[in-house]
Amino acid sequence: ALSNVSGRLLLMRTSPNAPTTRREIDIVNGAPSFVYTDQMNMQTPALLVRRDIISEPLVPEIIHTVLKEQTHLARVVQQKIGVDVGRHRAVLMRDRFIELFEWKKGRIAFSEGMTPRESRPFANSLLTLLFDGIHRTWSREKLTSRLRALLEKRWSPSNNLFEVLERMELTDGQIHAAQKIIDGRPVSQTVKKSPADSMVVLVMFYLLVEMDLLVERR
Repeated sequence: ALSNVSGRLLLMRTSPNAPTTRREIDIVNGAPSFVYTDQMNMQTPALLVRRDIISEPLVPEIIHTVLKEQTHLARVVQQKIGVDVGRHRAVLMRDRFIELFEWKKGRIAFSEGMTPRESRPFANSLLTLLFDGIHRTWSREKLTSRLRALLEKRWSPSNNLFEVLERMELTDGQIHAAQKIIDGRPVSQTVKKSPADSMVVLVMFYLLVEMDLLVERR
């Protein structure tokens, strides 16, 4: 995202008790434009049901019509229930992307310069999806466990911290959390003093650590 590259990001989740699942993210100048999945619960009909855009009992009929008429699902949904799937494209793509943050083990590869299946991005940058990805899929306990060894330390910003924060398109509350992290106090104190905002602080702290945007104070 920071390099504005284009290509395809491939992720494969492996598990000893389940088949390997595959996710592909087409990227245009650092922004995601399409997310492919081979998981049934991440296919468009399932996501439309999850979002209460269509009702679950309609799904078999819609799929049957798509197969019978060899046509696009979006056309069938438009004809049968008057829903324009295209209007929900960005939300559905985001759901497929954010579910990746639940994956615990797998493989990753990137192929630069591949032609995207969709050229129009559904988000301005991969960076804009990171906070929601962690916030929606990680628990407070998981974050605290992962960050425990770092919570008592004091942190300063890296040289490009504020540039990255701007590109992440954060809310005022999220920016405020980032400022608290670099104000010279241990993050554990910030979490204790602001319990209502503690989850936002923990998510932001995790992201800044993972992206090497913090420098430990000596």
